[in-house]
Amino acid sequence: MERELPRRLVVDRNSLVNLIEVAFRDVGLGRGTLWKEARALSGEDVRVETPVERRESALLRWTDVAEDPEWAPGHRLGAWSSLDPVGFRFYLPAAMLRCLRGGASLGVCHALTLPMYGDDEICHHRWSLLDEAQRACVRRFAEFMRDLAHENGDEGEREAWQDALDGYWNSAPTSA
Repeated sequence: MERELPRRLVVDRNSLVNLIEVAFRDVGLGRGTLWKEARALSGEDVRVETPVERRESALLRWTDVAEDPEWAPGHRLGAWSSLDPVGFRFYLPAAMLRCLRGGASLGVCHALTLPMYGDDEICHHRWSLLDEAQRACVRRFAEFMRDLAHENGDEGEREAWQDALDGYWNSAPTSA
């Protein structure tokens, strides 16, 4: 049985859901990298969509992706690293909502963490389309996930979220 969250975390989570919905409201995928394409680029054995399926997928809203039970953002580390900036900005709010609803979060944490050795430029490029409000939202999300991990007694996950914050997101605005 899952432990009930303290009231302050419930309030923070609900506030964060609203913040995500507002900050990413107008974000679309357009010609950005699809999740399936990113998985294929990362070496997974997946069928890439046909041009017709690709056009249909480009019309999806990120809120639709967040509701898709087949989408597993927390388990596909390679897919995150294969997204272009448009795809990253599109899938990130869906993944954040999924995490806030109790989904696996380490893949998302990894996607928001600068690597220990080099490749900072690649991450900065991937995050380059996030505007100030979206960056502030990601920072609040990472802070919440760190606090949630601490509340749940998961110090490894708490440290992982703190690494993401220390590596980049603590320099993001606190609000937009």
